[in-house]
Amino acid sequence: RGGRRGLLAVLPADRIVPDGGVRRLVASLAQQAGVWWERWRHGEEARRTARDALIDQLPCGVILLDESGRVAALNSVARRLLAQLGAPEPVAGKNMDQLGLPLGSLPRDTDVEFSGRGDQRRYTLRWDEMPGPGESISVVLSDVTAERGAREQAMQAEKMSVIGEMLSGVAHELNNPLASVLGFSQLLLSQCTDERQHERLSLVVAEAQRARRVVANLLDVARVRPPERVAVSLDEIVTSVLTLFAYAFRVDDIDVEWRPAANLPPVSGDRARLQQVMVNLVSNAQHSLRQSHKPRRLTVRADEAAGRVRLQVSDNGGGIPENHLDRIFTPFFTTKAVGAGTGLGLAICARIAEEHGGTIHVRSQVGEGATFLLDLPAGRTPAPPQVTTGTPPADFAGLRRLLVVEDEDVFRQLLQEALSEHGAEVVTAADGAEALAAMAAGSFDAVISDLRMPGMNGMEFHAQVKRRWPAMARRFVFITGDVMDVDVRAFLESCGAPHLPKPFGLQELTDTLVKVVLAGEQDKGAVLNSFQGDSGETAT
Repeated sequence: RGGRRGLLAVLPADRIVPDGGVRRLVASLAQQAGVWWERWRHGEEARRTARDALIDQLPCGVILLDESGRVAALNSVARRLLAQLGAPEPVAGKNMDQLGLPLGSLPRDTDVEFSGRGDQRRYTLRWDEMPGPGESISVVLSDVTAERGAREQAMQAEKMSVIGEMLSGVAHELNNPLASVLGFSQLLLSQCTDERQHERLSLVVAEAQRARRVVANLLDVARVRPPERVAVSLDEIVTSVLTLFAYAFRVDDIDVEWRPAANLPPVSGDRARLQQVMVNLVSNAQHSLRQSHKPRRLTVRADEAAGRVRLQVSDNGGGIPENHLDRIFTPFFTTKAVGAGTGLGLAICARIAEEHGGTIHVRSQVGEGATFLLDLPAGRTPAPPQVTTGTPPADFAGLRRLLVVEDEDVFRQLLQEALSEHGAEVVTAADGAEALAAMAAGSFDAVISDLRMPGMNGMEFHAQVKRRWPAMARRFVFITGDVMDVDVRAFLESCGAPHLPKPFGLQELTDTLVKVVLAGEQDKGAVLNSFQGDSGETAT
């Protein structure tokens, strides 16, 4: 093609001087060699173009090394990841040691996980030999931070689910005796005339109610449920979380101040997930304050402006270094010691804030503490509940005969005594089977039934009543020490009957019973007819 591609040297043997024929032969060979070289060059360029197009479509970083171990090719993902890792430019022609990724100590064809320099991102590296001519080694580099984050969050959710199931059983065992303590204390308090004894009983009632709030808050934090969107009071969330941490604050000598603005509007969101944000922020503040000098202060503020609700959680702990502030919400980034934290808490907070149409930021100076600001759109204030006019008479008009179904002997005795004080005849049963026998023997104005009982439980008992005396099934009040159980929650939502979580106050029970009976007065004839038409078999 008129250009030079190389030099063909012919060394004749025996010092023969080449004639014209030899020169023409050599020229022909040189021309043919040029054609062959040109074809090889075009084929090699086509192969490299096809190779580069192929590896550039891969979602992971791919680096190809030549026979000397130097970079012959890499895709765009690999360039980006190497830049994240601080590899020097230009990359082409360098070996892996120069890029900070030595292969000599790494096993072949095995994913090796490592951390980035100066951040908490996670990567994997795998290398293997390549058969055939050209590149001899392929290196696959991947950023697995998001994958690890999703796996860690799934493990955390599974752990919380297990904790929730365990707490469900523990809460049931705690709430039953606590209900008896609270109930008998209130019963004695209503009958007490001695001022000194009245004061002591009031303290017992107050402490029992405090224990009830602690158990309820603990269960609420551990509860696993699908996200929802309801009007949520930040005042209630902050108060419950601070109550949960109250003992830890006293032990660590931390002064806590909660300053909600007057008439703070609710936010629209998921109460459990917003409570999780508050738990994480308070827990981090407590950890920081624990390592600082006294006095230790935690201040929580909430205000509203321009349709937004802003929550501030401030501490006067050690603060956050400036070079950590833009990475504080990155998954796996943590300043805590190994084993003291996963580095997921604040990343989860940021995601929950984003899910709710909000933002979360941090301000901090080393030695002066930190302030986290959660900004959320304000929701609509729910309409106030309708108040029924008129006060029910003290003797429970319309509640002449009650059935109490409860397997705990002490609590069953409490309910019998407390309800009898109001002039009602109270029949008791220890399980659903006994209760069915009692109902077959006579009619009742209302039924108070536990849900978790040996033998026939409350749900099975209600199903039998609904089948045999349909109108009576609408006069149930359920009581339970375990509202975290999935089956229990599903049943309560489906049947629509009112329920009281143990421990509850006696006034709560009496108010609920009166409402049930007042709402069911129109069914009174149907209730009596269903009992009169039943002789132990299904009424028709």
